[in-house]
Amino acid sequence: MPKLSCWFLKTSLLYFLAGTTLGAFMLLGKGIGYIPFQGILLEDHMELLLIGWVFQFVFGIGFWIFPRADKKRKYELSAWLSFYFFNAGLILFLTGAPLAQMVFHGHSASLISSVFRFLPLAGESLVVLGLIFFIFPIWVRVQGISQVLEKYREKG
Repeated sequence: MPKLSCWFLKTSLLYFLAGTTLGAFMLLGKGIGYIPFQGILLEDHMELLLIGWVFQFVFGIGFWIFPRADKKRKYELSAWLSFYFFNAGLILFLTGAPLAQMVFHGHSASLISSVFRFLPLAGESLVVLGLIFFIFPIWVRVQGISQVLEKYREKG
């Protein structure tokens, strides 16, 4: 298994652990009746599980299992950039979204509140950039059936 796939999979499992822990904390809050900022944490819970766990798990398996035309994986730098942008954006969103909601509920109009409101957008932009960078190493490896049959005919 390539090193990048290992990083994607291990990171996805960390996000899974964090997302389920946060979900358990929120469920506990429903049972107890009140936990501060419980509503603010719902976005982070969904982001951890969907973007952090599921997407990165799929990316790790996809990078590992998609067939290669030759022995070398093409655009590996792009895939690594995808990993870095994706995780930086996710962490930026996970820290920025609760802060932005707390500031928004306080109706503060200061420069700091403007920065906090910008963090989730910046984080999601980095996530999208990471998704775009991941397309390149996979796109070149997706082959049509005619290309696959042609390779087998040449070998046979």
